[in-house]
Amino acid sequence: PGTHEIIVETGGVTSEVVVRMLNSHKDGIIPPEKVVLYAGEKGDFKLQQVKYTPKWPHTRHDAFVDIVLFELDDIEAPFVKIVFTTDKKVYLDRIIMM
Repeated sequence: PGTHEIIVETGGVTSEVVVRMLNSHKDGIIPPEKVVLYAGEKGDFKLQQVKYTPKWPHTRHDAFVDIVLFELDDIEAPFVKIVFTTDKKVYLDRIIMM
């Protein structure tokens, strides 16, 4: 539980960031309500976007792999920071940058 920050090196220009998470309510694994993306240098990040995770009607028995897609104007920053707050278990398995 709490606020989590993940900092990833971009390697140059970034136009899309995809955050991939498991959604399995029956197992207590629930994506955070929103995911926030920052870009910049360590210690000097600027807010880029806030995205809400998908809400599915049939989560009682099923499990899903959810994605949150950030579409950006080509940003040139050495790092992106992904921030979310939750009081549940979150299984985030992949961050894809294009």
